[in-house]
Amino acid sequence: MAVAYSGKRNPHKTNMTADIIFVIKVANLTGAALKSLRRELRALVSPGRKLILDFAGVSNIDTSGAGLLLELAEKLTRQGGHLKLVGIRERVSLMLELLRIPRAIEIHSSHTDAMTFAA
Repeated sequence: MAVAYSGKRNPHKTNMTADIIFVIKVANLTGAALKSLRRELRALVSPGRKLILDFAGVSNIDTSGAGLLLELAEKLTRQGGHLKLVGIRERVSLMLELLRIPRAIEIHSSHTDAMTFAA
């Protein structure tokens, strides 16, 4: 099943396969841009859901964005789901490392690697 958000208000494209959702495009995770993205990502959380966020288009993340990622990871984990990140740029990777995000969320270099979930 595939779902695509339409219009300028919802620029994120999402592919769904059973309980795996692959968000193809994620905007910068800072300030005002977070408000609508937070609402959309929270709506994707459900029992057993596996969520993969493609960060190829993310050039900046702040502590609010990092907080959103940790919140999603915690909610998904509590419900038997999982959050993974893929395609992270070097600058964003450094920020995530500083905030110790990789301790809580798996980060992968390729989409293929990210699609592999532990049973």
